[in-house]
Amino acid sequence: MKESLNAIVENLAFSLGDQHNMTLREALKHTVSLYREKLLREEDFQSSLNYNDFTQNIILPLEDWNHPLCGDGKITVDKIPSSIRFKTRGRVNYYFLGDSIFTNAYMQTTFAEYQFVKHLKHQTNKYYYIIEDGKVIVLDAIKLCDIGVKGVFADPNLLKNVCDNVNQLDDDAPYPLGGDLLTIIRKGILSGDFPVRQLGEKDVVTSDSDNEQ
Repeated sequence: MKESLNAIVENLAFSLGDQHNMTLREALKHTVSLYREKLLREEDFQSSLNYNDFTQNIILPLEDWNHPLCGDGKITVDKIPSSIRFKTRGRVNYYFLGDSIFTNAYMQTTFAEYQFVKHLKHQTNKYYYIIEDGKVIVLDAIKLCDIGVKGVFADPNLLKNVCDNVNQLDDDAPYPLGGDLLTIIRKGILSGDFPVRQLGEKDVVTSDSDNEQ
């Protein structure tokens, strides 16, 4: 059973001898998230990890959308959260993108390709989607209200700002951080090798192309 972020931070604050310092606790939440992202982006760490230890399911609400060539559809209200691509999974960014009960996966396409494949939708009963400017567009999907997405997200703390299932993403819920990596982060923070970062500090993580489509 994974620990919650609050439990992880409480343990760290106690070990640092300042368990009643709420400012420190908030900084530790930010720090754990930053080093989680940094280490997960390193291929040397990825090869020894089970990506299922770090995945989360989120539900994103949709709103109406229209395109002169593709017709009516739906688009996510907010941008899809940034993900971390595990190299062992090829070029797949999200391990599932489909209905909100995580049963039927949709098929990714482009505007150009959709002109040729849209007629197949009626044969396969599959929805097609496009990711553009960080948002998911589900084509020819007038009746959909939301979509489900499963992935290894860069910052689990930000998911509650964009998705419908916020009750499953609070700081008392199991935090997507496998035991081995959590041990490394704990040791790094307590030894000073991983300095505690204040909110707003992001320099520990370098940018990459994980979310390029």
